[in-house]
Amino acid sequence: MPAFFDGFYNAWLSKSPNLLMAPSVQFVLLVTGVYLLYVLFYKSSTVKRNLLLVFSLYFYYRLAGTGILALLVIAIVDYLSAQKIHASPTIAGRRFWYVLSITVCLSLLFISKYLPAIPGADMFLTVGRAYGWVSIIGISYYVFKSIGYVTDLYRGVIEKPEENFPVYLLYLSFFPSIVAGPIARAREFLPQLHEPESFTQAKASEGFWLIASGIFKKVVIADFIAVNFLDKVFESPQYFSGTEGLITLFIVPMQVFYDFSGYTDIALGVALLFGFTLKNNFNQPFRSLSVTDFWRRWHITLLDWLYDNVYNPLTFSLRSLRTAGIIIGIIVTFFLSGLWHGASVVFIVWGLLHACWLILEVLTKRLRGPVAPGKTSFGQKLWAALSFLFIAATFVLFKSTTLDIALQIGSKILQGFSLNTFQKWMTEYAAVGIVIVLGYVLHFLPNAWYGKAKNYFAGRSWYMQATILAVLFYIIYQFGAVSAKPFIYLEF
Repeated sequence: MPAFFDGFYNAWLSKSPNLLMAPSVQFVLLVTGVYLLYVLFYKSSTVKRNLLLVFSLYFYYRLAGTGILALLVIAIVDYLSAQKIHASPTIAGRRFWYVLSITVCLSLLFISKYLPAIPGADMFLTVGRAYGWVSIIGISYYVFKSIGYVTDLYRGVIEKPEENFPVYLLYLSFFPSIVAGPIARAREFLPQLHEPESFTQAKASEGFWLIASGIFKKVVIADFIAVNFLDKVFESPQYFSGTEGLITLFIVPMQVFYDFSGYTDIALGVALLFGFTLKNNFNQPFRSLSVTDFWRRWHITLLDWLYDNVYNPLTFSLRSLRTAGIIIGIIVTFFLSGLWHGASVVFIVWGLLHACWLILEVLTKRLRGPVAPGKTSFGQKLWAALSFLFIAATFVLFKSTTLDIALQIGSKILQGFSLNTFQKWMTEYAAVGIVIVLGYVLHFLPNAWYGKAKNYFAGRSWYMQATILAVLFYIIYQFGAVSAKPFIYLEF
C-alpha cells in the first residue's frame, strides 16, 4: 500500500517541471480530464471558474512546487492593495499602497530570478533553494500581469478593482499562460472571467487547430532542428566550419520563433477550448521591414507591457527633450527587456544591441522615408535585409549561454562560405535542410492562407476534424519520439 501511494504521489502530486515537455502524455490527460468536466458544467459560471482555479493552482504547483507560495503572496498583496488604492481618499494614500504593491512584486522577482547573480549571496541562496523560492518557473509573467493590473488601477485606466479574490487569482494563475505567457492585460482578460457562457463549438474547433499547429511548430520544426544540428553547434562551436556558422545564423531565428510561437499557439488553443481569448504574441516577425517593425510583431504582449509601463510614461515625462527623450526611453526599455529575460550579460547585451539599432532607426527615419502599403523602395528593401541579418546575429547571442560561445560562432561566420562544405552539409543534414526550408516557406505564406485553412478545418464535421487531427498527431509523434525538448521561454 505505501508503494502504491508513493507511486501515485510521484506521478500526480510531486513537482514535475517536465510536465510541459512536448509532447507530454500526462499534460494531455490532465487537460482532457478537466476539459470534460468543464464542458459538463459549462452553463454554470461559478462552477467553471472554480474548476479552472483549482486546476490552475494544481497545475502550477506541479511545475513550481513550493514556489506557488510566491504566486499566492503576490495575489493577496495586490488584490488588497488594489482595494486600498480605489478606496483611498488622498493621493498620498493611493501612492503608498501602489508603492507597497510594486515593492512586494519586484522583491519576490528579484529573490527568485536575480539573487543567484549577486556575489556573496550564497547563504541566502541556500535558504531560498531549500524553500523553493529561487528560479521559480513563470514568476516573470505573473509578476508583470499583477503589476500591470495595479498600475492600470492607480492611473485610472481601470475604474474599479476586481472584487472577487478567486477571480483575480485565476487571472494570475490561468494555466495555459502562467509559465510563458502571453501576458494578458487585466482590462482585457478579467471581463472574460465574468461572462456567463463563453464556451462555443467555434472556439473549440479553433482551439484544437491552434493546439495542433503549436505542437507541429514545436516538435516537427523547432525541436528537430535543435536536436539534429543547432544544439551541437552551441555546445561545441570550435568543431564547426565558417559555412556551418553561416547556416546557423539563418537557422537560429526560425528555431527560436517556432519554439516560442509553438508554445503560444498551444496556450491560445487551450484557452479557446475553455472559452477564453488570449492575445497572440507573433505576427510573422521576419517579414518586418525594420527592427522597429520586428518589435511590433515579436513577443507582442511583453512589448505591450513595456510600452504601457516603461516607455510611454518615461518618454512622456521627458517630452521636453524631444529626440533625446525618445532615445533614453528606448535604452531603458530594452535594457529592462534584456534584464527581464535573465540576470545574464548575454541578455543585457542583447537588449542594448536592439536599443542601439532602434535608435539608429529613429535618427534615420526621414532619410529612409515612409513605407506605403505594398510599396517599398530598393533602399527600404535593403534596410529590411540588413535588419534581418542584425536580428539573426542577435538571436545567435540570445541562444548562447555565454558571450564567449556567441563570439566563437561569430568568428566562424566571418570565415566565409565554402560551396564544397555546404554540399557536404546538405548530404549529412538533408532532413534538417528540408525542415528549415519548410519553416521559412510556412512563415512567409500569406496570413489569408492560414485563415482559409483554419476556416476549412472549423467547417468540417467533428468526425472529419478528429480524422485530420489524428493524422497530424501521428506525423508529429514520429518526430517527437526522438526530439522532445522543453520550451525555450520556460527559462524566463
